[in-house]
Amino acid sequence: MPDTACGFHDMPILDMPAPPASVKRNARRRRLRSRLLRAGREAVDERELLELLLAGCHAGNDGAALAASLIERFGTASRALAARPDRLRGTPGMTEDAVAVLKAAEALGVAMAREAAPGTVRPDFTGYGRVIDYCRALAGHGEVETFHLLFLDLCAANIYVA
Repeated sequence: MPDTACGFHDMPILDMPAPPASVKRNARRRRLRSRLLRAGREAVDERELLELLLAGCHAGNDGAALAASLIERFGTASRALAARPDRLRGTPGMTEDAVAVLKAAEALGVAMAREAAPGTVRPDFTGYGRVIDYCRALAGHGEVETFHLLFLDLCAANIYVA
């Protein structure tokens, strides 16, 4: 007498549709966000940080592809943040909201760097490294060269910034 009990091999295979791309992107963003918050900024690379920044600006668009194209075009995330708005707009997929987010992130980064050297007119430098950090905060990765004069005494104490 044949066995009439139904086993796994007798069950029909259901054709389950693949999850939509938006579900996959949202899951990826959640994993990135949790990794950043759990392990800190060293746990994510520049492209992933750009992707997280741009995630809120692109309903339906792929933030990972946009972040990758920004890194490819400008070389680093810092240079992408410091790029002129018209050059950012030239990147395929960039919206005005995305340009505004990147420029706001750049402004916050410069503000944080300047806060590390307190006193905007006469910051107190405690060594050569602080002078270099201050100069990098002033110049950033801008595409337009600027000229600043720092008058320092022998102890690297700031006398005047022009």
